[in-house]
Amino acid sequence: MGFTTLLAGAAWICVIFSLDPYGSGWIGLSLFYVTLFAFLVGVFFLIGIGYHVWFVKQSLVLFREVPIGIRRSVFAAILCVETLALSAIGRLYWAVFVGSLLIIGALEFGSILLSRRRH
Repeated sequence: MGFTTLLAGAAWICVIFSLDPYGSGWIGLSLFYVTLFAFLVGVFFLIGIGYHVWFVKQSLVLFREVPIGIRRSVFAAILCVETLALSAIGRLYWAVFVGSLLIIGALEFGSILLSRRRH
């Protein structure tokens, strides 16, 4: 996952320095947000796994934390990219941000309930 995160970060840096945001149109913006999303998912996942290894000391049950870590990192990356995109178009208001937090919180709560029901 670390190597993939480095590749996504390198792709994001390449997009930043090689594409003109005004001349490339929607393709350039899409590449920017997709590569940023992939990079953030990797970074948040590695931070979460690092937290479990160094602070919680759960290295023996780490394989059970991988799906949870991926889900949480995807939610966090969605929130970051959504906030950045809405801010770029001037549509980021506190109510929209709080609503996004509530939706992501409800999705996380629902996924926790579903995972407990399966066990």
